[in-house]
Amino acid sequence: GQHRVAAVAGLTTQRVDFQSLNAFRQGFPNEQLQQINAGLAAGLNNGGSNARSALNSSLLRSTYAFRDRYLATASVRRDCSSRFSPDNKCGVFGAGSLGWVVSEEKFFKAIPLLGRASLFKLRGSTGVLGDQNIGDYAYTANVALNQNYFFGGQVTPGQIQTAAVNEDLRWQQNRSSNVGFDLGLLDNTLSITGEYFSNKVSDLLVQIPIPSSLGFSGPAPTGNLGSLNNA
Repeated sequence: GQHRVAAVAGLTTQRVDFQSLNAFRQGFPNEQLQQINAGLAAGLNNGGSNARSALNSSLLRSTYAFRDRYLATASVRRDCSSRFSPDNKCGVFGAGSLGWVVSEEKFFKAIPLLGRASLFKLRGSTGVLGDQNIGDYAYTANVALNQNYFFGGQVTPGQIQTAAVNEDLRWQQNRSSNVGFDLGLLDNTLSITGEYFSNKVSDLLVQIPIPSSLGFSGPAPTGNLGSLNNA
């Protein structure tokens, strides 16, 4: 028929679990011994860590064509990341494009010079994608355990926050737009394409320098600051 419609929907999920365990001793009496407790107890060290992240996405994409001459595509997706606070973990992003196959129009052959082309198509698109490349736990306060301090004249074990954080972190938005044309000559044996691109980044995720006088020795907090434009 004259109308063609297609659609696709999907769900994706990603989960990353990272665990580490390390131990150190030196002064082994025999290099063939592989057991950690065969080394000297003096200067021993050990440590470990555990990190988890998840990304769940749902998406919908549809296309429409009328007489293979007028083309349209639209898509929307919802991404939810554990790297943001519960209030900001989900973002909705969309994209769309339009195309016009001018060479399918009746008047095309009457256009001087251009009418000899096998294909001439005009198109344009714009869309936004989210970026969550900030590492895990950037919105939560890191706490160091077993930090001794004096209280009531005695040494007491405690905890201390080691870095400043920003609980209002949200998705960085990367918008890309373009307009262009496709030209086919000699029964499409020769193809010529022209493009103009524009990229804009908003809510840019960057680390915020803070003075050491605040008392934090850990990494600088992350925030949504600034924007970038590339064309």
